[in-house]
Amino acid sequence: MEQKLIAVTGGIGSGKSYAINLLKESGYFCISCDEVYADLLKERKFIKKLKKRYPFAVSGIFRLRVDKKVLAEHVFYRPENLKKLNNFTHPIILKRVLRIAKMSKAEKVFVEVPVLFESGHEKKFNKVIIISRNLRDRIESVKERSNLTEKQIQVRIDNQINYAELDKSGYIEVKNDKKFAEKLLKIANEI
Repeated sequence: MEQKLIAVTGGIGSGKSYAINLLKESGYFCISCDEVYADLLKERKFIKKLKKRYPFAVSGIFRLRVDKKVLAEHVFYRPENLKKLNNFTHPIILKRVLRIAKMSKAEKVFVEVPVLFESGHEKKFNKVIIISRNLRDRIESVKERSNLTEKQIQVRIDNQINYAELDKSGYIEVKNDKKFAEKLLKIANEI
């Protein structure tokens, strides 16, 4: 049986991580692109490549360290810089995700992909689940879990695709509301 790759995406604060955790707790094999990226940021070979592009965001000689805050300030206020960073990191992350998925031999693999449509990788997945949530709840959720200001959160939202305007035909949309877990697990079972 051929493995099914299912992307779980949505805007910042929509509940992607919550969705992946629900799926994982229900026994599905799940991968987080954010976790893969975090692992890459610990690998010297990757950091050296990043340093060539963003020397101001990498410190150290023997033990290289990426200052994610400095890197974020550089890219989130300049769309062309964000695009360059994404064009560099996304193919590397996706290649690793696909390798992990294949090695898992799981029938269904759910992958949390924060900027799926922005990176143009939606066609690499058999199905796409879009988590939607109202804007105020998204902002409050991000404020609770991070040290970002509302302005910083809005800048990140503005750099993502507008899910309210996205043509969602061909994709599965799940509203993050009181019945979210129940709806998500039903869909996961039926895919």
